Amino acid sequence: MNRLCWEIEKWERQIRRKRSFSDFDYKIMIDESVEIDDFIFQSIEKIFLRFCDEMKQLKSDEIEIKRSVKNFRLNWEYYYDFYKNECERICPDNKMLANIVVKLCYENHPSKNRKFIWRVAGSGIVENIPQTNVCLPVRDDKGEHEYLGKRYKMIPYVEVKEE
Repeated sequence: MNRLCWEIEKWERQIRRKRSFSDFDYKIMIDESVEIDDFIFQSIEKIFLRFCDEMKQLKSDEIEIKRSVKNFRLNWEYYYDFYKNECERICPDNKMLANIVVKLCYENHPSKNRKFIWRVAGSGIVENIPQTNVCLPVRDDKGEHEYLGKRYKMIPYVEVKEE
C-alpha cells in the first residue's frame, strides 16, 4: 500500500511541476493599432537586457548575504520602480510601452526574465487586452438552459458604476 502511495505522490509531483504554456497566445496583450517607434524599441530593449543582468546579479548577491545575515531582505520594489521610471521617461505612451515589452519578452528574448512585463507595463497591457461581453445565468422557468432540473436564461452582465 505504501508503494502505491509513493507512486501516486511521485506522479502527482510531476504533473504539478510541469508547466505547459505552449498554447498561450501572448498577442492578445498587443494593440495592433499602436505604432512602435524603432528608436524607442531599441532603447527599451537595452534597458530590458540591463534589467535581466542586474536581477540575476542581485538574486545571487541576496543569496550570498542571507547566508551570513539571517534577517536580510532586499528591497526589490526600488529596482522595479527604477526601471519602470526609466522606461516611462523614454516611452510615456502606456500602450506603446506595453507592445514593446510584450514583443521583447515573448518574441525577441523568450528565455529572459518576464517580471519586467508586469512591473514596467502592467497597466498598458491591461488597456491593450480587448474587453469581452459576459453573460450570467439567471433562474427563469422558460429559460433555454437546464441545470439540475432547473431552467435558466443567460443575460449580459452590465457593470454598475458607483457614483
